[in-house]
Amino acid sequence: MRNKNAEDFYSIEKIGILYNSEKLINLLLNNIKFEILNVKKNEYLIKENTDNEFIYYTKKGLLSMKKEKYIIDFFSSGEFVGLSELFMGTKSIMEISAITDSELIRFKKADVISKVLSYQEGYFYYLYNMNQMMRKVFQKQENLMMTAEKRVVLSLVKLIERFGEKTTQGFLLPKEFTNKLISEYVQCHLTTMLYIFKNLQASGAILSAYKPYMYDLEKLRSLENELVTN
Repeated sequence: MRNKNAEDFYSIEKIGILYNSEKLINLLLNNIKFEILNVKKNEYLIKENTDNEFIYYTKKGLLSMKKEKYIIDFFSSGEFVGLSELFMGTKSIMEISAITDSELIRFKKADVISKVLSYQEGYFYYLYNMNQMMRKVFQKQENLMMTAEKRVVLSLVKLIERFGEKTTQGFLLPKEFTNKLISEYVQCHLTTMLYIFKNLQASGAILSAYKPYMYDLEKLRSLENELVTN
């Protein structure tokens, strides 16, 4: 039986911290063959329900992950693409496309499986990665039951926490996060989202009248808490 410290070490949440993507990419680069791949803006990397024999690591750029045409998540530099499907056969359950010109490292899935299985921590990191993806899919389904305002606020908080750039005035999202892209991610009609943005501007959660929008993250978090508890 494992002691408490061992259980803590192998808890699924802590694996993502103890054995992260940087450690895994170094392991793969030093042990298996790879190739550098350049993907143009709007080009598909993986199509849903098609054969995919590769795992990717993002060196630079921004990509989207879709399920049945709904944006589930985004990938940026330092993140693996397709790792969550490592043991799910060759058919991809997600669609991956480039939002910007992107540079990736491509590995054969079979080589990654062989290497991951040879390291216990590597396998647990795969489980963590898969758990994170499934959580995002389920969260996306739950979000559909929320009001448009709640979806917009929750999504803005997540995007800013992950991709936002802090300035002396507030937070900025990269220019690639257009109103159209955010509305697709939120699954909210663009006109409705812009109306909600006006209300957020009136409350001071959005600090600028026009793009690029400047966000007050603390006010958005406060509003998120209010909406979640109501």
